[in-house]
Amino acid sequence: MLEHLREGPLTSRDLSGLLGIREKDVSAHLEHLVLSLKRSDEKLHVEPAECLGCGYIFADRKRLTRPSACPKCRAQRLEAPIFSLRAPSITSNRGKTIDRDDLRFIDKLFLGRGGRGRLMGDPLPWGAFGLVAPFEHSG
Repeated sequence: MLEHLREGPLTSRDLSGLLGIREKDVSAHLEHLVLSLKRSDEKLHVEPAECLGCGYIFADRKRLTRPSACPKCRAQRLEAPIFSLRAPSITSNRGKTIDRDDLRFIDKLFLGRGGRGRLMGDPLPWGAFGLVAPFEHSG
């Protein structure tokens, strides 16, 4: 589940299809994942569900399950919550905030999936992104 969420935002229906589990069971796995991520720098980001009838956003909802009806208009046509993993941002030596998800994109762009810190023998241009020191890649 962790790897799927790292690849991009997914609904509970998407996750159930990818993992081969019931959609009802996804919320329990997500709750366990939240507890596991407390020791990590990554956090589960939840884009709240939204009513397609009136536009109500379930921003205060703590449960990870899909709501059954809108409390404002009682409609049952709801956009499901969307889950993704987010890493905290870091600050460059130029004072810019760089999101770690952006750094993952940069890694894929320059390194590919299993790169060792070099692109065709040249060092990575980390200075171009305002970083103080290059990141170490384990591989």
